[in-house]
Amino acid sequence: MHANEEADITLEALDGLNKGELLQVSTDCPGSFRSVPEEAIDHGYTFAQDPVKKVRDIHFIFCIKKSRS
Repeated sequence: MHANEEADITLEALDGLNKGELLQVSTDCPGSFRSVPEEAIDHGYTFAQDPVKKVRDIHFIFCIKKSRS
């Protein structure tokens, strides 16, 4: 899977969550370290904590702070 596909899948998952819910995204795609956060932030989502990169694995935890419209 490519980084842009992972970003799209992440945005779809985030869109389905309600305010206050968390989403953890784990990947081993190096391009996702940049593309997933950029796309999510551009769409108004925030991190619950800084991204964590351990060897090949990358973990993002997003917090939904806005209400779904």
